[in-house]
Formats: sequence, C-alpha cells, structure tokens
Amino acid sequence: MARVTILLDTRSQKKNGTYPLKIRVAHRGEFYIPLQIDLRLDQWAQDRVTGHPLMKRHNLFINARKLEIERQLLALDEQHRLETMSSAVLKQYIAQGDRQEDLTLAGYMERYLQHVHNTNTRNTFINMFAKVEKFCAERQNGL
Repeated sequence: MARVTILLDTRSQKKNGTYPLKIRVAHRGEFYIPLQIDLRLDQWAQDRVTGHPLMKRHNLFINARKLEIERQLLALDEQHRLETMSSAVLKQYIAQGDRQEDLTLAGYMERYLQHVHNTNTRNTFINMFAKVEKFCAERQNGL
C-alpha cells in the first residue's frame, strides 16, 4: 500500500518567505501533490498548521484531502489495481479525483486518436485496435 504524508516543502522558499505545503505519496518512488497553501516555518508543527489566521480551515482542508487520497488508494488496492500502477499513472489518477474516467485500452485509444491527424497513422491504430478487441472477445468466449 502506498504511504501518504503531509510536508512543508522547504526545498524552495518563495519570495515572501513561505514554503508550499504538499502531500507526498510514496509508491514505486514518490510524487508530490501541491495543496495551494503556503506557510512560514513557524506555522507548521507536528503535521498541523499553527499560528496562522486560517489555521482551522487549512487543517480541515489538509485532513480532508489526505483522507480522500487514502480512500482512492484503498479502493485501488482492494481492486488489485494499485500494484500494477506506476507512480506517474497513480499521480494522474489522484489528480483527476471524482472525475475519474475508465482507464481502459479503449479509453486511451479514443483519447489518443483525437490528437492524431495523419490519416495513415490513424488508420493503422484503428485497425490494430480492432484486432485487439477481436482477440479479447475470442479469449473471453474461450475460443
């Protein structure tokens, strides 16, 4: 199962002396999801916002966002999909949130073909996809 932590990213200080708050997801490497909250070092302690005018609001938002990501990870794990996902695919999945599309070959193919303008390339992919669909149907029917 992937690990989710909240951190104040002190690698890059902004001009106003604050640092961005991010969620770190560790799964086959790690990636960061920005929370659009910037804090000074003295406003972040023990994984909580302290001494900030919007402290309660920020803490509720942070906890809700972390819980949502953990819920997505649990669902993926229960479906046995998490173990096959790369870090990049998982980041994209989390970023889409409730707007999740069905991550199927057909969905990716349709999305890809929207950007293909070369007729020969387009026809090659359409023919290849038809063969893949036929193969999958035959395999599913036990032929």
